[in-house]
Amino acid sequence: MRDVRQGVSFYREPLYFVGEACAEEGQFYQSAIVSVLAANEAVGVVAGMYDERFSVRFVSGFALQNLQMTFQDFLDATDGSFLELVYPDDREEFLARIVSPTAERWEYRLVDKAGNPRWFEERRSECVAPDGTTLWVCSLRQVNDAHLFQAELLSRVSHDMRTPLNAIMGTADRIAARAEDDHTRDDCYVIRAAAFRLLDMIERSLELSEDEVGAPTRCAPFSLADMVDSASYQVGPKYDGKRQTLSISCKVAHDYAVGDCPSLVKVLRALLENASTFSPDGSPVSLSVIEGESSRPGFGLFRIAVKDQGIGIAPDQVGRIFEPFARVADSRLHDDIPHAGLGLAVAKSLVHAMGGDLSVESSPGRGSTFRVTLELPLAEAVACSSLRDRRIMVVEDNALNAEIICEFLEEEGAQVTVVQDGSQAVEEFLNHEAGYFDGITMDIHMPVMDGYEATKRISSAGDHGGEKVRIVAVTSDNTESDILRIAECGMDAHVPKPIDFRALCTALGS
Repeated sequence: MRDVRQGVSFYREPLYFVGEACAEEGQFYQSAIVSVLAANEAVGVVAGMYDERFSVRFVSGFALQNLQMTFQDFLDATDGSFLELVYPDDREEFLARIVSPTAERWEYRLVDKAGNPRWFEERRSECVAPDGTTLWVCSLRQVNDAHLFQAELLSRVSHDMRTPLNAIMGTADRIAARAEDDHTRDDCYVIRAAAFRLLDMIERSLELSEDEVGAPTRCAPFSLADMVDSASYQVGPKYDGKRQTLSISCKVAHDYAVGDCPSLVKVLRALLENASTFSPDGSPVSLSVIEGESSRPGFGLFRIAVKDQGIGIAPDQVGRIFEPFARVADSRLHDDIPHAGLGLAVAKSLVHAMGGDLSVESSPGRGSTFRVTLELPLAEAVACSSLRDRRIMVVEDNALNAEIICEFLEEEGAQVTVVQDGSQAVEEFLNHEAGYFDGITMDIHMPVMDGYEATKRISSAGDHGGEKVRIVAVTSDNTESDILRIAECGMDAHVPKPIDFRALCTALGS
């Protein structure tokens, strides 16, 4: 049994001194950690380490508490070596950071008593013990809760803003469609573009905050022509506001491929918005999609290019433009150019997640060309039937959003029934004979009964044809985990708010 002595820090925190630390009565170690404790109020772990075995000179009670260990658990799990606590996948980086003179703060995982990895942020200082041994004194603050809080906060902000922004953008579109003068239509485009930009900034912040960027993508057959149309439709107000022209060329032998269409739309939208932002008013931008031959049978090699005649990028700045929040240094730029530096970073991550490549060619004063190269499995064309005379139930608790959805569906020739929550949706579905409803648009967060429970009850109503009716989630929930849960509960498709009505038509008509 190694020598162990228990002490107490100035913060009334129990400290366990091990081995050689006991000989010094803890006085040196007590003073060595004071600055670390004072610098980090939420202390998670404090440990002094030395030699290649990372033998522990002391460990704090907070360390044991956050790792759900007693001191004896700690001794049994580590044999006194701090390295044994470091999650195996993080040990290589941990060892590299320890010897780096600039690595004073970073995050890595420690293993708790149950063997589960937990994230900690380390702050480290270096000192020399009385015996001449170099020690690393570190404090580690548990960051699981902080990560979860940040992700939850961004998710809630994104959700809560999507619903009113859907109403703003939908209303602007309705006014523009009925306007008799160009001035009113231009005002509507300004409103819609500003609302969409606000949403886009939140969405991209959410994407970069999640582990989902770079995760496995959602794969399904889609039309490349529809993908291009959707992206150009979303950026249309911005181009109209700057009087820029967008020319589109889609020369593909196979219009249908299998891939993550929503993510590809995000990529194109980011590239098109970037081209507009850094190009002068009235200038042209081109988008081209070309299919080449793939070396893999059943695949197509697709090359997408977005070319502008904007200010271009200096050679020493090209490498920075795909970094999050990057704002390149250029004397031609001014502070009111509206960009947060997120679009290209997200686009790069999404393209890489799909196994593709995103590159740029540019020179100052001569514009830029962004190129996406992507190899995708080919698919058969999917017929999309008309909504004319189809009976659609709209489940939506926001009256204005329900009105906007209904107006669109009725313009497409559908017969629409509106209910305000999941319970009413189930009741309305069961009150009609099997096959009466051809489709349902389902909100998720509603009073009385949410969209998940309503979908399960409708889908399980076999005697009313519940397993055959097409249910499309129309919701502000838009993360990968949200989409996975939507699919698992039995919904057939997902259309996020603010609503792309072309996508909604496709989802209902499939």
